[in-house]
Amino acid sequence: MTPQEIADSAREAHEAGAAVVHVHLRDEEGLPTADLGVAKETLALIQESCPALVQLSTGVGLGVPFEEREVLVEARPRMASLNPCSMSFGSGEFLNPPSGVRRLAARMQELGVKPELEIYDTGHLEAALLLVEEGW
Repeated sequence: MTPQEIADSAREAHEAGAAVVHVHLRDEEGLPTADLGVAKETLALIQESCPALVQLSTGVGLGVPFEEREVLVEARPRMASLNPCSMSFGSGEFLNPPSGVRRLAARMQELGVKPELEIYDTGHLEAALLLVEEGW
């Protein structure tokens, strides 16, 4: 849950053979967070503990606004998730507005953060291919 615990888990996974670690951040209460300070601390601790490639989740959790989630790429992980579409997720809504997705894709390009596309159905694949055609 804590940045140090996440870094320890990343190191253990790397020692077991993982080359990439997918990271979801938590606040002091164990809830999903898009806090940039937590992201930077966690990434720094992982980088100190092992050479695994960090793929940071920008999905964070239901109820966390897109505008808060997209800021996570400012921590400059080598990879981050890019969800091309909004969707129902269980009983909640996971909002990824098209203009926000393009803004996030552009910022990822500027920072050199490789997008990891989250494809949950065929419509998401079509939206992702459109992003590719548009140069994102």
